[in-house]
Amino acid sequence: MLFMKVRVKVLSDFLAIPFLLLAGLLLTSAASLAANYHVPLDEQSWDFEQVEALRCVLTRNVQGLGEVSLVAGAGQTSSIMLQTMQMRNLRGVARFILRPAPWNRRDPGEELGVTMKDTGTGLKFDLDISPLEWMSKLTHSFWLFLEVYGSRPEPLISLEVPTTGINFQISELTDCLIGLLPYNFEQLEKTVLYFEPGKVFLSERQQLKLADIANYLQWDGTVIGLSIDAHADSSGYRLDNLKLSKQRAEVVYDYLLSKSVKPTQVLHLRHHGQRYPVADNGTRKGRQLNRRVVITLKRDVQRDFVQSALADP
Repeated sequence: MLFMKVRVKVLSDFLAIPFLLLAGLLLTSAASLAANYHVPLDEQSWDFEQVEALRCVLTRNVQGLGEVSLVAGAGQTSSIMLQTMQMRNLRGVARFILRPAPWNRRDPGEELGVTMKDTGTGLKFDLDISPLEWMSKLTHSFWLFLEVYGSRPEPLISLEVPTTGINFQISELTDCLIGLLPYNFEQLEKTVLYFEPGKVFLSERQQLKLADIANYLQWDGTVIGLSIDAHADSSGYRLDNLKLSKQRAEVVYDYLLSKSVKPTQVLHLRHHGQRYPVADNGTRKGRQLNRRVVITLKRDVQRDFVQSALADP
């Protein structure tokens, strides 16, 4: 009986060897996936590019990884672009930390909110900080520290980039940031103007919003035009409401043309009357939401893809 127990134990230990070897290989493989990149302090050459009034871009190469770009965009947006073919179709999260230089590590630094997107040619990290804020930190010896995570707790990529060389570009960068538009495509893509009962005139705030749209069309070559859709609530007669929505569409159209929008850029000019309500016409609040004109910007997807590939290193 003792002999049988010994044989069983020896056999079980023998069978366990392949599993232990496989586990070791998996751990080694997982460890090999994690890549640490550190840019040498004496290699601090950054390339600067201004893309009209839409983007300010600082780019440098990271040996073995690709290109990393700091992008300040119109509408007070900030992002980091990582142009690399090593990470494709990645679904995960990222950590971004502005960390003081090693000689000033008494300050623990600041971790910022970040949203990661796969662009098809690399990764984009949208930052929860304004361009002026991160420029101020970078020019005060704060370094970039970025970690990218997949499904495992260990980072797939760990990147540390000194930013001392940015000071040589500070004058151009400052001028570029000042010249950025205060709004971007996402902020203007769909604009809704609301009207008082039976009224068609534009308020001063609405005129300013339309002027912003007209100005943006002059800068962003990927926007091919816009659509205007006007609506009314269900108060009164149906035909009267159709006429009222037509007048609202026309007043928006005329104002945009007075701000240098070309008639050919207005792709659709439509009035719908009381059709297509977005809220209950039986309530005062609902009727207020239904009395509206919606201006929607239309983008050439192919042209936007090409321009983004050229402008976002």
